[in-house]
Amino acid sequence: MLFLIISLLISSSVLLPVDYGDRKDISRVQLTEIGEFGLMRKARVGIPAHFHTGIDIKRPGNNYHDEPIFPIAPGRVISKRTDGPYAQLIIEHNVNGFFSGRFTSILQELRLALEITCHHESPLRVL
Repeated sequence: MLFLIISLLISSSVLLPVDYGDRKDISRVQLTEIGEFGLMRKARVGIPAHFHTGIDIKRPGNNYHDEPIFPIAPGRVISKRTDGPYAQLIIEHNVNGFFSGRFTSILQELRLALEITCHHESPLRVL
């Protein structure tokens, strides 16, 4: 997983989804306490225990109201869910460079406003 993240960031087209000052610098990225890939997540109402299949990145500051979130690469929103803590955007990307090809990214657990296209230099609007 770490190799994939590093490979994506080597590509000039892919950046971190949060702004730590330099969105290519992964040295300042911190994961939440339960945000590691492959960690066993406890069961909760309606959701059985499962292995976490993503990473949960801590926000860069204490802004819990309208912290900017960025798409990791240029792309387009192909799916939007707005149901509370499970809200998510799925974005389809097509990049060239060290890591070339089409892939999707998921921004989850956000209060979202839909953007039809994403420019990775501009934040998504978060309500």
